[in-house]
Amino acid sequence: MAELPTPLIEYLEDPDRELPSRLSELGLHRPDAKARLSSLPRAYRPAYELWSDGGEKHRALSLPPGTSVDARDPEAYLFPVGTLLSKTFSFRTPHSPDRAVPVETRLLRLGKDGWEYSAYGWDEDGKEAELLELRRAETREVLDEEGDLVLHSIPSRLECRQCHESSASFVLGLSELQLAASGSLESLASALDPPPAG
Repeated sequence: MAELPTPLIEYLEDPDRELPSRLSELGLHRPDAKARLSSLPRAYRPAYELWSDGGEKHRALSLPPGTSVDARDPEAYLFPVGTLLSKTFSFRTPHSPDRAVPVETRLLRLGKDGWEYSAYGWDEDGKEAELLELRRAETREVLDEEGDLVLHSIPSRLECRQCHESSASFVLGLSELQLAASGSLESLASALDPPPAG
């Protein structure tokens, strides 16, 4: 089945364009499966992930058409303006105790003036997500690996800045070492310039 055209390209090509209030309008995910990526984003996984109450994390890199990641420094990639990185956290919840559903999707977007932080909070059914203000941290009730109720924290914009800007690279977990050790380097190779050796 042919995939519907995605508006994601328009957001990648115009990083000044405001993000939509609903995640479905961004075109990051397939219209027939809200948490499955559309054809444009490239999924990847770092080798050394932080633990998040047993939740599943799905990351993706989206680049403006015709651009690539400057990979001359394998530990500090440089990204073109318009780059969009996403990370979706999925958990079993009191509303969905037998199946993990998306709870939060974080976005890191490179604008003309630097990186911008955004997040969407999903509804209980995992069908739609709304753009959050991020003035303060928000919590969602989720189930941990043992099935106990815990609070998952969606960080404020300030907390996002503190975490990302304390690192040598704003983009955490996206380096040649992390990708090679997880097996994701090959799938991202065509987006890297120069491509990885070997």
